[in-house]
Amino acid sequence: MTRSTIYATVMLGVVTALGLTRSWYAIFVPFMGALGGWMFAMLGLTYTSFLKSIDQVNFYFTLFQTPLFLFSGVFFPIDGLPQIVKTIAFLSPLYHLVEVVRPLVLGRVEYGVLLHLAWILVFVFIFTALPVNLLSKKLVK
Repeated sequence: MTRSTIYATVMLGVVTALGLTRSWYAIFVPFMGALGGWMFAMLGLTYTSFLKSIDQVNFYFTLFQTPLFLFSGVFFPIDGLPQIVKTIAFLSPLYHLVEVVRPLVLGRVEYGVLLHLAWILVFVFIFTALPVNLLSKKLVK
């Protein structure tokens, strides 16, 4: 969470220095970085709770995080992709983070941003309780 907050703050500084920040809402980007870091930390802990051996750690990056970055709108908009990819992207937590941060920086904040933020908060709430329960059972066992 700390690392993602620092990364978000540094990137905001770079974008602002280049004159690409178009709104004062951009000051909320570090907070979204912290929330995104929390979200992915809980996702990683949930995956960790299901591991049988250390060899399975690489599957998380190969099978989950790489496609997540490609199909979440980070590098290019997903509007031109097939509907099945859009549906999968909608289920991805990174897609919603992108859909909140991009309008904050560009100054196009609308009510849809609140829906994406609500999705992130529900995701964080669910995935905060899940790994705690799964790992406590595993550690006590």
